[in-house]
Amino acid sequence: MDMDKFKSSVCSNEFSTTVNEKAQKDILKDSYRTLKKDLNKDGTLNLIIVMEEFSELIQQVSKFVRGKDNHYELLEEVADGYLCLEYIKDLCGLSDVEVNKAINVKLARQAKRNKEDTF
Repeated sequence: MDMDKFKSSVCSNEFSTTVNEKAQKDILKDSYRTLKKDLNKDGTLNLIIVMEEFSELIQQVSKFVRGKDNHYELLEEVADGYLCLEYIKDLCGLSDVEVNKAINVKLARQAKRNKEDTF
């Protein structure tokens, strides 16, 4: 996305600060259907796009770690990454319930490590 347009949209009052989860799922499902091609009937080739998006996120995190002022670039890639995670959940049949449970398992493990000072 054009960075100037992204910045002005994020800074405007045109968009809500909350995500309409139903609209998000519907839009992602529509894009999944739209992107299907004869050689990509199950949509798995679209996971290449997901990998590319995560690669862009990695690049922006690396720039941030090196001290580059890339707030909006990082924000854009975090948003793309979030949408990609939702796409993966849908494509691979992962429910919100099981993903949330898995997150809670991981958080409990990290909390235990924090108390034990082991990472």
